[in-house]
Amino acid sequence: MSVTLDRFKRVLSGGTVVSDKLVTVRNDKVGAALAELKNELDRLSDAGMANTTLEARRQTLIQARIAALRQTDNQAKCDALERIKDAARAAVIEARKQADQLLGNPELKDKADAALAACNDTAAEIALVSDPLLRAPLERALADLQNLRLTHSTADNSGAVQKAIVELPKVTTAAILLAVRAGTAARLATDRAKRLGEIDTQLADLRTLALQVVDDPMVRATNKLLAPLGQRRDLLATAGPDKVAGALDGADALADDIATASDRVTAYVNYGKRKVERTMILGAAQGYLAAAKKPGQEWLKKDTEAMQKGLAAVQKMSVADPAGALTALNDVKKQYDNLKASYVDRVLKGPLLGKIDQLIKDNPDGPEAQMVDALSAPEFERRALEVAHTQFAFGMDPTLLSPGEAVAVYTYTSNDYSEMNGLLLGLPSTASGEQMRKTKIKNDQATAALTKLPNYPAGITKRGEQPWPGADAQYTQDKVFTVKAFWSTGVGFNFPGAYQISIKGKTGKNVMTMSNFPKESEVLFAPGTQFKVLSRDDTGAPNKILVVVEEV
Repeated sequence: MSVTLDRFKRVLSGGTVVSDKLVTVRNDKVGAALAELKNELDRLSDAGMANTTLEARRQTLIQARIAALRQTDNQAKCDALERIKDAARAAVIEARKQADQLLGNPELKDKADAALAACNDTAAEIALVSDPLLRAPLERALADLQNLRLTHSTADNSGAVQKAIVELPKVTTAAILLAVRAGTAARLATDRAKRLGEIDTQLADLRTLALQVVDDPMVRATNKLLAPLGQRRDLLATAGPDKVAGALDGADALADDIATASDRVTAYVNYGKRKVERTMILGAAQGYLAAAKKPGQEWLKKDTEAMQKGLAAVQKMSVADPAGALTALNDVKKQYDNLKASYVDRVLKGPLLGKIDQLIKDNPDGPEAQMVDALSAPEFERRALEVAHTQFAFGMDPTLLSPGEAVAVYTYTSNDYSEMNGLLLGLPSTASGEQMRKTKIKNDQATAALTKLPNYPAGITKRGEQPWPGADAQYTQDKVFTVKAFWSTGVGFNFPGAYQISIKGKTGKNVMTMSNFPKESEVLFAPGTQFKVLSRDDTGAPNKILVVVEEV
């Protein structure tokens, strides 16, 4: 047995020495009192009347007991254990009184049991409410009922017991009504989740569509459309118990308004897709008016001014009524087609064909003669007139390319691209013999013509590709590859395909002003151009592989 300083002092002064055995006896009594308290609290808990206050006191006494036994002096241990034992026994008396009061009064117990069952059923109903915003107030209301139930169930005098017998049925009724509210809230939560899922899908599709709007006034109008729709969606998502039903009633109207907005934005997108066409018509009109100042060409003025007026009206109505603007634009396009045909036939044709004839005479092996050989004279003339008018409409410098060179580039942008690239790629379906010879002329002339065009300013262009043998190997991180054929990319226009490729080019040529399809805003890379794969992202979405390449 260890000898502490306090024990040594008591021995010297004739005091009593507290033994380890006495500490053990005292500790056992504390343990017995705590066990008895636990039994009484279990009686209350089994009756549905768990007393959290007394349980907290029991836990405090357990910790105090542990602390007492850690002391080094036995006398101090015994003194502390004695206090803990007395406190535990007092708690036992209080708990037993509550349990006896409840269990000894059958009427009180029956009503308390009914209230407990109702509260438990309500708790189960509340648990089914998936929405925290709707569940939280129900949980608070149930907590208040539980506290009221416990207060009445543990009544400790005759007056309180009589009051409890009257009040506990009210608790039961309130719990039943709360369960009904919980059932309604669960249904509303389910309905809200479903509607939000539908509306969020609609809004996501609308926002994706909005990214395709290109005209600034329409971009602003689209943003103005989107903002209140998003706010109404958020109001539906955050509506509390007193407002969620009304918010759900308005969900159909919100869905309808999103659909209406989608129709409007779709019209904006379709209008934007014709931006190049509108630019071409406007440019041609300016050229026609300039030509109308020349003697004998005054006839151009009246119809051109009418076309300009129609185009201005289209632009004015485009934001408020994009669908109507598209219809009106179709009418303007008809005016343009008629004017174009007249201008080509009466103004452009004679001088251009005369120039071509002279170029062929001066250089029988030049681009004009080569392309006549590859296409036939009538087809070459048709394409020469078409591309010359396109260059005229876009205001392109006519000295950059000769008529034959312009036709060579135009030819690639027509359906001829398939046979031209097929030959360069060595595809088995490529024509042979005389047709192969003519296709080679087209390729050689188009490649030579591209070298005379200015490089497209640094920027991102895009292209889409369907899967082909070797695509995965080519589009691998850090892979350097050489394109064997002409490589078509677009500015603001992209073809669909599993591979969506973004290109950081250096030597691409903007061929929009001599293209058969100007709206594609095509930037063309010549055969032999090298690229390096900067990144590849297999998104996991069906047919969606994002690739970024840079010209080297």
